[in-house]
Amino acid sequence: MFCEKCGKKQEQDAKFCGNCGHKLVNDIVLEKSLKNNMQEKFANISKKNKIIMASVLLITMLSIIVLGVLLNNPLKKVEDSLARYYNLYEKNNPKELINIGKVIKEHKNDEKVLNSIKNTTLNITNKWVKNFNTEYKDEESLTTSYNKVKNALNDIYEYFNGLEYILDTKTYNEYITELKTYYYSKEAYFKALNYEDEKDLYNAYYYYQKVDESDSYYKKAKNFISSYIKDEVLNLKKKSEDLLKINENSSKEEMLTSYIEKLKYLDNHKVSNNIDLSETDEYKELFKECLAGIINITKDIANDFANNSKYEEAINIINTTIKNIESIVSEDDIQELIKTKENYQDKLPLSLLKKERLSYYGVESSNYKKIINGKEYNNNLSFNTNSEKNIIVYNLNKEYKNLKTTLIKENCPETFKGELIIYGDNTEIYKSSINSNSDNEIKIEIDVNNIKELKIEFNNKSVLNNHYIYLVEPYLYK
Repeated sequence: MFCEKCGKKQEQDAKFCGNCGHKLVNDIVLEKSLKNNMQEKFANISKKNKIIMASVLLITMLSIIVLGVLLNNPLKKVEDSLARYYNLYEKNNPKELINIGKVIKEHKNDEKVLNSIKNTTLNITNKWVKNFNTEYKDEESLTTSYNKVKNALNDIYEYFNGLEYILDTKTYNEYITELKTYYYSKEAYFKALNYEDEKDLYNAYYYYQKVDESDSYYKKAKNFISSYIKDEVLNLKKKSEDLLKINENSSKEEMLTSYIEKLKYLDNHKVSNNIDLSETDEYKELFKECLAGIINITKDIANDFANNSKYEEAINIINTTIKNIESIVSEDDIQELIKTKENYQDKLPLSLLKKERLSYYGVESSNYKKIINGKEYNNNLSFNTNSEKNIIVYNLNKEYKNLKTTLIKENCPETFKGELIIYGDNTEIYKSSINSNSDNEIKIEIDVNNIKELKIEFNNKSVLNNHYIYLVEPYLYK
Protein backbone atom coordinates (compact mmCIF):
# COMPACT_ATOMS: atom_id res chain seq x y z
CA MET A 1 0.00 0.00 0.00
CA PHE A 2 1.26 3.54 -0.77
CA CYS A 3 0.44 6.99 0.63
CA GLU A 4 -1.71 8.77 -1.93
CA LYS A 5 -0.20 12.14 -0.77
CA CYS A 6 3.57 11.60 -0.65
CA GLY A 7 3.81 8.23 -2.44
CA LYS A 8 5.86 6.43 0.25
CA LYS A 9 5.25 2.71 0.74
CA GLN A 10 3.38 1.86 3.94
CA GLU A 11 2.62 -1.16 6.05
CA GLN A 12 -0.46 -3.08 5.00
CA ASP A 13 -2.41 -2.34 8.20
CA ALA A 14 -1.07 1.25 8.83
CA LYS A 15 -3.69 3.95 9.37
CA PHE A 16 -1.39 7.03 9.00
CA CYS A 17 1.65 7.73 6.75
CA GLY A 18 4.92 7.34 8.65
CA ASN A 19 6.49 10.06 6.47
CA CYS A 20 3.91 12.86 6.22
CA GLY A 21 1.22 11.75 8.71
CA HIS A 22 -1.56 11.68 6.08
CA LYS A 23 -4.48 9.47 6.95
CA LEU A 24 -4.33 6.33 4.83
CA VAL A 25 -7.22 4.49 3.12
CA ASN A 26 -6.75 0.71 3.06
CA ASP A 27 -7.02 -0.66 -0.59
CA ILE A 28 -8.77 -3.81 0.46
CA VAL A 29 -11.24 -1.87 2.53
CA LEU A 30 -11.71 0.64 -0.30
CA GLU A 31 -12.23 -2.13 -2.84
CA LYS A 32 -14.80 -3.79 -0.64
CA SER A 33 -16.46 -0.47 0.00
CA LEU A 34 -16.63 0.35 -3.72
CA LYS A 35 -17.89 -3.12 -4.53
CA ASN A 36 -20.56 -2.90 -1.88
CA ASN A 37 -21.46 0.56 -3.08
CA MET A 38 -21.80 -0.64 -6.74
CA GLN A 39 -23.85 -3.63 -5.69
CA GLU A 40 -26.09 -1.38 -3.65
CA LYS A 41 -26.55 1.05 -6.58
CA PHE A 42 -27.18 -1.77 -9.13
CA ALA A 43 -29.71 -3.29 -6.75
CA ASN A 44 -31.55 0.03 -6.72
CA ILE A 45 -31.76 0.20 -10.60
CA SER A 46 -35.15 -0.75 -12.06
CA LYS A 47 -35.57 -3.93 -14.07
CA LYS A 48 -36.40 -1.91 -17.20
CA ASN A 49 -33.21 0.12 -16.94
CA LYS A 50 -31.18 -3.02 -16.31
CA ILE A 51 -32.53 -4.44 -19.64
CA ILE A 52 -31.67 -1.21 -21.46
CA MET A 53 -28.15 -1.21 -20.03
CA ALA A 54 -27.68 -4.84 -21.04
CA SER A 55 -28.93 -4.09 -24.57
CA VAL A 56 -26.60 -1.11 -24.95
CA LEU A 57 -23.72 -3.23 -23.77
CA LEU A 58 -24.62 -6.01 -26.21
CA ILE A 59 -24.95 -3.57 -29.17
CA THR A 60 -21.62 -1.99 -28.29
CA MET A 61 -19.93 -5.38 -28.21
CA LEU A 62 -21.56 -6.43 -31.54
CA SER A 63 -20.54 -3.12 -33.14
CA ILE A 64 -16.98 -3.69 -32.09
CA ILE A 65 -17.11 -7.20 -33.55
CA VAL A 66 -18.74 -6.05 -36.83
CA LEU A 67 -16.28 -3.18 -37.16
CA GLY A 68 -13.48 -5.61 -36.75
CA VAL A 69 -14.95 -7.90 -39.40
CA LEU A 70 -15.51 -5.01 -41.84
CA LEU A 71 -12.02 -3.70 -41.37
CA ASN A 72 -10.74 -7.11 -42.34
CA ASN A 73 -13.36 -7.75 -45.11
CA PRO A 74 -11.54 -8.01 -48.50
CA LEU A 75 -14.63 -6.85 -50.44
CA LYS A 76 -14.97 -3.79 -48.22
CA LYS A 77 -11.30 -2.99 -48.67
CA VAL A 78 -11.59 -3.21 -52.48
CA GLU A 79 -14.79 -1.18 -52.51
CA ASP A 80 -13.32 1.57 -50.34
CA SER A 81 -10.09 1.66 -52.31
CA LEU A 82 -11.92 2.00 -55.64
CA ALA A 83 -14.14 4.76 -54.23
CA ARG A 84 -11.14 6.71 -52.90
CA TYR A 85 -9.22 6.17 -56.13
CA TYR A 86 -12.07 7.47 -58.30
CA ASN A 87 -13.00 10.38 -56.04
CA LEU A 88 -9.39 11.54 -55.75
CA TYR A 89 -8.51 10.70 -59.33
CA GLU A 90 -7.38 14.24 -60.13
CA LYS A 91 -4.57 13.69 -57.66
CA ASN A 92 -3.77 10.39 -59.34
CA ASN A 93 -3.41 8.28 -56.22
CA PRO A 94 -1.94 4.85 -57.24
CA LYS A 95 -1.71 3.83 -53.58
CA GLU A 96 -5.31 2.60 -53.69
CA LEU A 97 -4.54 0.31 -56.63
CA ILE A 98 -1.61 -1.08 -54.68
CA ASN A 99 -3.93 -1.79 -51.75
CA ILE A 100 -6.35 -3.61 -54.03
CA GLY A 101 -3.47 -5.66 -55.39
CA LYS A 102 -2.50 -6.66 -51.84
CA VAL A 103 -6.05 -7.84 -51.11
CA ILE A 104 -6.08 -9.98 -54.25
CA LYS A 105 -2.67 -11.39 -53.42
CA GLU A 106 -3.77 -12.27 -49.89
CA HIS A 107 -6.70 -14.26 -51.29
CA LYS A 108 -5.12 -15.59 -54.46
CA ASN A 109 -6.08 -19.15 -53.57
CA ASP A 110 -9.65 -18.37 -52.52
CA GLU A 111 -11.73 -18.53 -55.71
CA LYS A 112 -14.92 -17.61 -53.86
CA VAL A 113 -13.43 -14.36 -52.54
CA LEU A 114 -11.86 -13.54 -55.90
CA ASN A 115 -15.19 -13.94 -57.70
CA SER A 116 -16.86 -11.74 -55.09
CA ILE A 117 -14.18 -9.10 -55.68
CA LYS A 118 -14.84 -9.40 -59.42
CA ASN A 119 -18.59 -8.78 -58.94
CA THR A 120 -17.97 -5.90 -56.57
CA THR A 121 -15.53 -4.25 -58.97
CA LEU A 122 -17.92 -4.78 -61.90
CA ASN A 123 -20.78 -3.11 -60.04
CA ILE A 124 -18.67 -0.10 -59.10
CA THR A 125 -17.03 0.49 -62.48
CA ASN A 126 -20.35 -0.04 -64.25
CA LYS A 127 -21.86 2.76 -62.15
CA TRP A 128 -19.01 5.07 -63.21
CA VAL A 129 -19.92 4.51 -66.85
CA LYS A 130 -23.69 4.73 -66.36
CA ASN A 131 -23.42 7.84 -64.21
CA PHE A 132 -21.54 9.53 -67.05
CA ASN A 133 -24.78 9.45 -69.06
CA THR A 134 -26.26 12.49 -67.39
CA GLU A 135 -26.73 16.14 -68.36
CA TYR A 136 -23.95 18.73 -68.23
CA LYS A 137 -23.93 22.51 -68.12
CA ASP A 138 -21.55 22.83 -71.07
CA GLU A 139 -19.13 21.00 -73.34
CA GLU A 140 -16.20 21.67 -71.03
CA SER A 141 -17.78 19.94 -68.04
CA LEU A 142 -18.76 17.07 -70.34
CA THR A 143 -15.17 16.62 -71.51
CA THR A 144 -13.81 16.83 -67.94
CA SER A 145 -16.19 14.12 -66.75
CA TYR A 146 -15.48 11.94 -69.79
CA ASN A 147 -11.71 12.14 -69.31
CA LYS A 148 -12.03 11.30 -65.63
CA VAL A 149 -14.05 8.10 -66.21
CA LYS A 150 -12.05 7.06 -69.27
CA ASN A 151 -8.63 7.67 -67.67
CA ALA A 152 -9.59 5.98 -64.40
CA LEU A 153 -10.70 2.87 -66.25
CA ASN A 154 -7.65 2.97 -68.47
CA ASP A 155 -5.22 3.25 -65.53
CA ILE A 156 -6.93 0.41 -63.63
CA TYR A 157 -6.89 -1.76 -66.75
CA GLU A 158 -3.22 -1.08 -67.44
CA TYR A 159 -2.15 -1.43 -63.78
CA PHE A 160 -3.78 -4.85 -63.42
CA ASN A 161 -3.02 -5.84 -67.02
CA GLY A 162 -6.60 -6.91 -67.74
CA LEU A 163 -6.89 -9.13 -64.64
CA GLU A 164 -10.28 -10.83 -64.78
CA TYR A 165 -10.97 -10.19 -61.08
CA ILE A 166 -10.62 -6.42 -61.51
CA LEU A 167 -11.19 -5.33 -65.12
CA ASP A 168 -10.83 -7.90 -67.89
CA THR A 169 -10.16 -6.91 -71.52
CA LYS A 170 -13.67 -7.64 -72.80
CA THR A 171 -15.38 -5.57 -70.10
CA TYR A 172 -12.87 -2.74 -70.49
CA ASN A 173 -13.48 -2.52 -74.25
CA GLU A 174 -17.24 -2.54 -73.72
CA TYR A 175 -16.92 0.30 -71.21
CA ILE A 176 -14.76 2.39 -73.54
CA THR A 177 -17.13 1.82 -76.47
CA GLU A 178 -20.13 2.82 -74.36
CA LEU A 179 -18.33 5.90 -73.04
CA LYS A 180 -17.38 7.02 -76.55
CA THR A 181 -20.98 6.56 -77.72
CA TYR A 182 -22.22 8.74 -74.88
CA TYR A 183 -19.48 11.31 -75.34
CA TYR A 184 -19.82 11.84 -79.10
CA SER A 185 -23.60 11.84 -78.74
CA LYS A 186 -23.53 14.52 -76.05
CA GLU A 187 -20.89 16.48 -77.94
CA ALA A 188 -23.25 16.52 -80.96
CA TYR A 189 -26.05 17.72 -78.69
CA PHE A 190 -24.04 20.74 -77.51
CA LYS A 191 -23.07 21.59 -81.09
CA ALA A 192 -26.73 21.41 -82.07
CA LEU A 193 -27.59 23.77 -79.22
CA ASN A 194 -25.06 26.29 -80.50
CA TYR A 195 -26.45 26.16 -84.04
CA GLU A 196 -29.98 26.48 -82.69
CA ASP A 197 -28.96 29.62 -80.79
CA GLU A 198 -27.50 30.99 -84.04
CA LYS A 199 -30.82 30.22 -85.85
CA ASP A 200 -29.00 27.81 -88.17
CA LEU A 201 -31.77 25.24 -87.92
CA TYR A 202 -30.53 22.86 -90.59
CA ASN A 203 -27.14 22.32 -88.90
CA ALA A 204 -28.93 22.09 -85.56
CA TYR A 205 -31.07 19.33 -87.07
CA TYR A 206 -27.95 17.67 -88.53
CA TYR A 207 -26.25 17.36 -85.12
CA TYR A 208 -29.42 16.53 -83.22
CA GLN A 209 -29.71 13.49 -85.48
CA LYS A 210 -26.38 12.26 -84.11
CA VAL A 211 -27.72 12.05 -80.55
CA ASP A 212 -27.90 8.37 -79.64
CA GLU A 213 -31.15 6.77 -78.47
CA SER A 214 -29.50 5.71 -75.20
CA ASP A 215 -28.40 9.28 -74.44
CA SER A 216 -30.09 11.27 -71.67
CA TYR A 217 -30.44 14.11 -74.21
CA TYR A 218 -32.23 11.97 -76.80
CA LYS A 219 -35.77 13.07 -75.91
CA LYS A 220 -34.86 16.75 -76.28
CA ALA A 221 -33.10 16.07 -79.59
CA LYS A 222 -36.04 14.05 -80.88
CA ASN A 223 -38.49 16.84 -80.05
CA PHE A 224 -36.46 19.35 -82.07
CA ILE A 225 -36.13 16.95 -85.03
CA SER A 226 -39.86 16.26 -85.04
CA SER A 227 -40.71 19.96 -84.96
CA TYR A 228 -38.16 20.81 -87.65
CA ILE A 229 -39.41 18.14 -90.05
CA LYS A 230 -43.03 19.18 -89.52
CA ASP A 231 -42.09 22.72 -90.54
CA GLU A 232 -40.34 21.41 -93.66
CA VAL A 233 -43.39 19.37 -94.66
CA LEU A 234 -45.73 22.32 -94.02
CA ASN A 235 -43.57 24.47 -96.27
CA LEU A 236 -43.68 21.77 -98.98
CA LYS A 237 -47.44 21.47 -98.56
CA LYS A 238 -47.92 25.22 -99.09
CA LYS A 239 -45.79 25.25 -102.24
CA SER A 240 -47.54 22.20 -103.69
CA GLU A 241 -51.00 23.62 -103.03
CA ASP A 242 -50.08 26.69 -105.07
CA LEU A 243 -50.00 24.35 -108.07
CA LEU A 244 -53.68 23.46 -107.67
CA LYS A 245 -55.10 26.01 -110.08
CA ILE A 246 -58.69 25.01 -109.40
CA ASN A 247 -61.80 27.14 -109.12
CA GLU A 248 -65.53 26.61 -109.30
CA ASN A 249 -65.42 26.76 -113.11
CA SER A 250 -62.65 24.18 -113.49
CA SER A 251 -63.52 21.07 -115.47
CA LYS A 252 -62.82 17.61 -114.11
CA GLU A 253 -60.02 17.21 -116.65
CA GLU A 254 -58.40 20.48 -115.47
CA MET A 255 -58.69 19.36 -111.86
CA LEU A 256 -57.10 16.02 -112.69
CA THR A 257 -54.18 17.71 -114.46
CA SER A 258 -53.55 19.99 -111.45
CA TYR A 259 -53.59 17.11 -108.98
CA ILE A 260 -51.14 15.13 -111.10
CA GLU A 261 -48.79 18.14 -111.23
CA LYS A 262 -49.04 18.47 -107.45
CA LEU A 263 -48.19 14.79 -106.93
CA LYS A 264 -45.18 15.08 -109.22
CA TYR A 265 -44.03 18.18 -107.33
CA LEU A 266 -44.28 16.36 -104.00
CA ASP A 267 -42.23 13.49 -105.39
CA ASN A 268 -39.57 15.77 -106.88
CA HIS A 269 -39.19 17.70 -103.62
CA LYS A 270 -39.46 14.87 -101.09
CA VAL A 271 -35.78 15.42 -100.20
CA SER A 272 -35.22 18.84 -98.65
CA ASN A 273 -31.85 19.91 -97.20
CA ASN A 274 -30.74 16.29 -97.46
CA ILE A 275 -33.76 15.24 -95.37
CA ASP A 276 -35.93 12.50 -96.84
CA LEU A 277 -39.36 13.85 -95.95
CA SER A 278 -41.06 10.87 -97.58
CA GLU A 279 -40.29 8.81 -94.49
CA THR A 280 -42.33 11.09 -92.25
CA ASP A 281 -45.98 10.53 -91.35
CA GLU A 282 -46.79 14.12 -92.33
CA TYR A 283 -45.43 13.70 -95.88
CA LYS A 284 -47.08 10.31 -96.32
CA GLU A 285 -50.43 11.78 -95.36
CA LEU A 286 -49.96 14.71 -97.76
CA PHE A 287 -48.96 12.36 -100.59
CA LYS A 288 -51.86 10.03 -99.81
CA GLU A 289 -54.41 12.85 -99.92
CA CYS A 290 -53.14 14.05 -103.30
CA LEU A 291 -53.15 10.53 -104.74
CA ALA A 292 -56.68 9.97 -103.45
CA GLY A 293 -57.76 13.13 -105.28
CA ILE A 294 -56.25 11.83 -108.54
CA ILE A 295 -57.93 8.44 -108.20
CA ASN A 296 -61.35 9.87 -107.35
CA ILE A 297 -61.36 12.41 -110.19
CA THR A 298 -60.14 9.80 -112.70
CA LYS A 299 -62.88 7.39 -111.65
CA ASP A 300 -65.43 10.17 -111.84
CA ILE A 301 -64.45 11.06 -115.42
CA ALA A 302 -64.34 7.39 -116.43
CA ASN A 303 -67.76 6.82 -114.92
CA ASP A 304 -69.19 9.66 -117.01
CA PHE A 305 -67.97 7.86 -120.14
CA ALA A 306 -69.23 4.48 -118.93
CA ASN A 307 -72.71 5.88 -118.26
CA ASN A 308 -72.85 6.61 -121.99
CA SER A 309 -71.48 3.15 -122.81
CA LYS A 310 -68.19 4.71 -123.89
CA TYR A 311 -66.10 2.06 -122.16
CA GLU A 312 -63.10 2.53 -124.39
CA GLU A 313 -62.94 6.23 -123.48
CA ALA A 314 -63.32 5.29 -119.80
CA ILE A 315 -60.42 2.86 -120.09
CA ASN A 316 -58.32 5.42 -121.95
CA ILE A 317 -58.62 8.07 -119.22
CA ILE A 318 -57.61 5.49 -116.60
CA ASN A 319 -54.64 4.40 -118.73
CA THR A 320 -53.54 8.03 -119.15
CA THR A 321 -53.63 8.64 -115.39
CA ILE A 322 -51.73 5.44 -114.62
CA LYS A 323 -49.08 6.30 -117.19
CA ASN A 324 -48.59 9.75 -115.62
CA ILE A 325 -48.07 8.51 -112.06
CA GLU A 326 -46.87 4.90 -112.33
CA SER A 327 -43.22 5.92 -111.92
CA ILE A 328 -43.84 7.55 -108.53
CA VAL A 329 -46.38 5.19 -106.97
CA SER A 330 -46.51 1.48 -106.35
CA GLU A 331 -48.92 -0.90 -108.03
CA ASP A 332 -50.70 -1.33 -104.71
CA ASP A 333 -51.36 2.42 -104.62
CA ILE A 334 -53.31 2.30 -107.88
CA GLN A 335 -55.09 -1.03 -107.40
CA GLU A 336 -58.39 0.82 -107.24
CA LEU A 337 -57.81 2.25 -110.72
CA ILE A 338 -56.63 -1.09 -112.07
CA LYS A 339 -59.74 -2.87 -110.79
CA THR A 340 -61.99 -0.14 -112.20
CA LYS A 341 -60.28 -0.51 -115.57
CA GLU A 342 -60.74 -4.28 -115.49
CA ASN A 343 -64.42 -3.79 -114.73
CA TYR A 344 -64.82 -1.58 -117.81
CA GLN A 345 -62.82 -4.01 -119.92
CA ASP A 346 -65.29 -6.73 -119.00
CA LYS A 347 -68.04 -4.49 -120.34
CA LEU A 348 -66.27 -3.76 -123.59
CA PRO A 349 -68.01 -5.34 -126.59
CA LEU A 350 -66.20 -8.28 -128.16
CA SER A 351 -66.25 -8.84 -131.88
CA LEU A 352 -68.24 -11.94 -132.71
CA LEU A 353 -65.50 -12.81 -135.16
CA LYS A 354 -63.11 -13.43 -132.25
CA LYS A 355 -65.25 -16.17 -130.76
CA GLU A 356 -64.74 -19.84 -131.50
CA ARG A 357 -66.21 -20.75 -134.89
CA LEU A 358 -67.82 -24.18 -134.76
CA SER A 359 -68.82 -24.49 -138.45
CA TYR A 360 -69.49 -22.36 -141.51
CA TYR A 361 -70.62 -22.59 -145.12
CA GLY A 362 -70.51 -19.89 -147.81
CA VAL A 363 -69.73 -17.14 -145.25
CA GLU A 364 -66.60 -15.05 -145.16
CA SER A 365 -65.39 -13.17 -142.07
CA SER A 366 -62.99 -10.22 -142.15
CA ASN A 367 -61.30 -8.22 -139.36
CA TYR A 368 -60.06 -5.64 -141.84
CA LYS A 369 -61.70 -2.29 -142.43
CA LYS A 370 -64.08 -2.20 -145.39
CA ILE A 371 -66.01 0.57 -147.10
CA ILE A 372 -69.60 -0.41 -147.85
CA ASN A 373 -72.01 2.00 -149.47
CA GLY A 374 -69.50 4.79 -148.82
CA LYS A 375 -69.04 4.06 -145.06
CA GLU A 376 -66.06 2.45 -143.31
CA TYR A 377 -66.57 -0.47 -140.95
CA ASN A 378 -63.97 -2.23 -138.77
CA ASN A 379 -65.04 -5.85 -139.40
CA ASN A 380 -67.80 -7.80 -141.09
CA LEU A 381 -69.43 -11.08 -142.04
CA SER A 382 -70.29 -11.30 -145.77
CA PHE A 383 -73.01 -13.56 -147.28
CA ASN A 384 -72.75 -14.27 -151.01
CA THR A 385 -76.06 -14.19 -152.96
CA ASN A 386 -74.49 -16.58 -155.45
CA SER A 387 -75.40 -19.34 -153.01
CA GLU A 388 -78.82 -20.42 -151.76
CA LYS A 389 -77.73 -20.80 -148.15
CA ASN A 390 -74.90 -19.29 -146.04
CA ILE A 391 -74.44 -20.60 -142.51
CA ILE A 392 -71.96 -19.84 -139.71
CA VAL A 393 -72.05 -21.11 -136.07
CA TYR A 394 -70.21 -19.63 -133.04
CA ASN A 395 -69.66 -20.88 -129.49
CA LEU A 396 -70.83 -18.15 -127.04
CA ASN A 397 -70.53 -20.47 -124.03
CA LYS A 398 -73.37 -18.60 -122.26
CA GLU A 399 -71.03 -15.68 -121.51
CA TYR A 400 -72.91 -12.77 -123.15
CA LYS A 401 -76.18 -10.93 -122.85
CA ASN A 402 -76.58 -9.00 -126.09
CA LEU A 403 -75.54 -9.01 -129.74
CA LYS A 404 -75.53 -5.74 -131.67
CA THR A 405 -74.83 -5.46 -135.41
CA THR A 406 -76.09 -3.87 -138.63
CA LEU A 407 -77.46 -5.72 -141.66
CA ILE A 408 -76.39 -4.03 -144.94
CA LYS A 409 -77.22 -4.84 -148.54
CA GLU A 410 -75.04 -3.54 -151.37
CA ASN A 411 -76.02 -3.04 -155.07
CA CYS A 412 -78.71 -5.72 -155.03
CA PRO A 413 -80.88 -6.15 -158.18
CA GLU A 414 -84.60 -5.27 -158.11
CA THR A 415 -85.57 -8.94 -158.18
CA PHE A 416 -83.52 -9.78 -155.10
CA LYS A 417 -85.22 -11.49 -152.17
CA GLY A 418 -83.74 -13.15 -149.10
CA GLU A 419 -83.94 -13.58 -145.34
CA LEU A 420 -81.53 -13.53 -142.41
CA ILE A 421 -82.31 -15.85 -139.50
CA ILE A 422 -80.41 -16.07 -136.20
CA TYR A 423 -80.78 -19.09 -133.90
CA GLY A 424 -79.85 -19.50 -130.28
CA ASP A 425 -79.30 -23.16 -129.39
CA ASN A 426 -81.47 -24.13 -132.42
CA THR A 427 -84.28 -21.74 -131.44
CA GLU A 428 -85.03 -18.84 -133.75
CA ILE A 429 -84.39 -15.56 -131.98
CA TYR A 430 -84.29 -13.16 -134.93
CA LYS A 431 -85.56 -13.01 -138.53
CA SER A 432 -85.44 -10.30 -141.16
CA SER A 433 -86.64 -10.30 -144.77
CA ILE A 434 -84.56 -8.47 -147.36
CA ASN A 435 -85.55 -7.26 -150.82
CA SER A 436 -84.86 -4.45 -153.22
CA ASN A 437 -87.33 -2.20 -151.41
CA SER A 438 -86.03 -2.82 -147.85
CA ASP A 439 -83.68 -0.38 -146.10
CA ASN A 440 -80.02 -0.64 -147.04
CA GLU A 441 -79.18 -0.65 -143.28
CA ILE A 442 -81.11 -2.53 -140.61
CA LYS A 443 -80.01 -2.23 -136.96
CA ILE A 444 -80.10 -5.52 -135.08
CA GLU A 445 -80.02 -5.92 -131.27
CA ILE A 446 -80.97 -9.31 -129.84
CA ASP A 447 -80.85 -11.04 -126.47
CA VAL A 448 -78.30 -13.86 -126.37
CA ASN A 449 -78.37 -14.37 -122.63
CA ASN A 450 -77.67 -17.98 -121.56
CA ILE A 451 -77.08 -19.06 -125.18
CA LYS A 452 -74.30 -21.53 -125.87
CA GLU A 453 -74.37 -21.81 -129.69
CA LEU A 454 -75.25 -18.96 -132.00
CA LYS A 455 -76.13 -19.79 -135.65
CA ILE A 456 -76.51 -17.15 -138.35
CA GLU A 457 -78.19 -18.23 -141.56
CA PHE A 458 -78.80 -16.30 -144.79
CA ASN A 459 -81.21 -17.76 -147.35
CA ASN A 460 -81.34 -16.46 -150.93
CA LYS A 461 -84.96 -16.52 -152.26
CA SER A 462 -84.21 -15.14 -155.73
CA VAL A 463 -82.10 -15.86 -158.76
CA LEU A 464 -78.53 -16.51 -157.84
CA ASN A 465 -76.24 -13.59 -158.54
CA ASN A 466 -72.87 -12.33 -157.40
CA HIS A 467 -73.80 -9.73 -154.78
CA TYR A 468 -73.23 -9.57 -151.00
CA ILE A 469 -75.21 -9.07 -147.83
CA TYR A 470 -73.19 -7.93 -144.79
CA LEU A 471 -73.40 -8.04 -141.03
CA VAL A 472 -71.00 -5.24 -140.04
CA GLU A 473 -69.31 -4.83 -136.67
CA PRO A 474 -71.17 -7.66 -134.87
CA TYR A 475 -70.36 -7.09 -131.14
CA LEU A 476 -71.20 -9.15 -128.09
CA TYR A 477 -71.92 -7.47 -124.73
CA LYS A 478 -71.76 -8.95 -121.26
